[in-house]
Amino acid sequence: MLTLELVNLDDIVKQHGTKVGNAMLRHFALMATDRRRNENVLSRTSYKQFRMLLPGVDKEGVKVVVKKIESAILGEEYVYRGHALKAEYLISAITKREEDLHLQQMLQEGEVEVFRMQQLKDSSA
Repeated sequence: MLTLELVNLDDIVKQHGTKVGNAMLRHFALMATDRRRNENVLSRTSYKQFRMLLPGVDKEGVKVVVKKIESAILGEEYVYRGHALKAEYLISAITKREEDLHLQQMLQEGEVEVFRMQQLKDSSA
């Protein structure tokens, strides 16, 4: 399971308004699912966060999926009134074998990993 967070959504909403923020979320979701398999499911789970279930995908396969998502997001910016709005995002991956699959635990682990990644990003800035 991937946890994808659009970390600069608050800044976009403050600068351009809720309507543009919602459009940016739609664009982000479209780019994240651009090259997905039919069995991969994307769901918005909070204000600026999505989850993508990747059934049957191992750790190496997750790396391929993440690269495809990053390529799609970086390859096509959202343009508002002639200004390209860049999506700043974090992606964490939690992989489990089917017999170890506990959805609630995976959701929590994804939250913790995104929080840890944001802390690392903030401390290096």
